[in-house]
Amino acid sequence: MELTGIEFILTIEEAFDVSISDEEARKFVTVGDLYECIMRKRAAVLVPEGSANSWVPVTRYDREVWNTLRSVFVRQYHIPYESVKADAKLARDFGIE
Repeated sequence: MELTGIEFILTIEEAFDVSISDEEARKFVTVGDLYECIMRKRAAVLVPEGSANSWVPVTRYDREVWNTLRSVFVRQYHIPYESVKADAKLARDFGIE
């Protein structure tokens, strides 16, 4: 993982008060993968919508996590809020490696 990726993970850990190992971080391909990890660590329930990479926040808490995650992308990488989707690829779409 490049420095920008490490900095990004540190920002995520701080924003959600979770710990993400280097091994876990290397497995993230999409924004949805990262969201799922955060939700698992926060012991929340995910509800699938259509496909494995498409998760819809179903409770206020889920929406709060999703919106906070999207906000981190916007603040850290200046990515348009509407571009941060569950199936967006971290490396290809945002250059986070």
